[in-house]
Amino acid sequence: MIIRNATFHDNKQLIELTSLTPMAGVISLRIDRKPDFFSLLKKRGEYKVIVAEKSHRIIGSISCTIQPTIICNKEYPVYYLGDLKVHPDFTGTHLAYRIVKAMLEELQQMGADILFCTAADGNKAVQPIFEGRMSLPPFNKTGCFKVHQLLPKRNRDTYSFIETTNDYRELFSFYNNFYSRFSFYPVLNYTDECTHYIWKEHNEIKAAASVFNPLSLKQNVVINYPFFTGMILLSLNWLKKILPLPAIIQKGSPVKVLYIRYYGFKQGHEELFLAILKKIRNDAYNNGFHFVSFTVHEKDVALEKLIKPLSTFTFLSFGFITTLKK
Repeated sequence: MIIRNATFHDNKQLIELTSLTPMAGVISLRIDRKPDFFSLLKKRGEYKVIVAEKSHRIIGSISCTIQPTIICNKEYPVYYLGDLKVHPDFTGTHLAYRIVKAMLEELQQMGADILFCTAADGNKAVQPIFEGRMSLPPFNKTGCFKVHQLLPKRNRDTYSFIETTNDYRELFSFYNNFYSRFSFYPVLNYTDECTHYIWKEHNEIKAAASVFNPLSLKQNVVINYPFFTGMILLSLNWLKKILPLPAIIQKGSPVKVLYIRYYGFKQGHEELFLAILKKIRNDAYNNGFHFVSFTVHEKDVALEKLIKPLSTFTFLSFGFITTLKK
């Protein structure tokens, strides 16, 4: 077995490995990274991918991206770990340990300090990593992220706010002021291919949200669901012919999710922000999206009160953080 840095020549096999490790659940999803496994990592910033290879076949991977992050009002490079994949034929072996150990050695050579990663609720396979049993120091939990799924919804209201894709300076200054209440948040990425929704009054931004469609970088394809769920979806497909329902997910097809990547609102202007969400859901409906995704940290109680009533269902994800330099 060889453990080495990945190259673009590994693209096809990395895509295949990702598809072999689906997300199980009531609705099971296969994750595709077509056509370029590395494109999602490039969007995040500087990255490194390590693979395990045996008999010219890639059987494991892990990635790390360096993301500038504001921690207690100071900027630090945070090393985001992801894409820990093990081929099903090697489940239960020491392969994951060897891949993680190789990444740790790379991180130490790079002078890395703060490591961060997330894990879906119930993902017990990665628990040994967070407990410090796989070379890395123990991780501390940063809390629960509630990943709300809002259904697209047709809305005939008209709004006075404008949609723009070029006025970054004023918008990102607005977002930075809003995020300054957090102790840990990423430096905003000006190169993100977002659509921006802005509500202005008297030439001042009162509320805004920026949405991102990752379908060209990553696809979650429905591969299975229970018989009862299938009957519900079949019924919804019939009802859609007479009712204004959003797009219905189909087996073998990607779930189209529009992600709210950045957002903010002035205190006392929550209603304007909710109006922006109505507009986003309306546009998602018109463009055939299945869901609009909005993530809220469990301690952000005020925002949770705004978003939860709009949510159809919620995924839970946990953040974990550690330091290599104490």
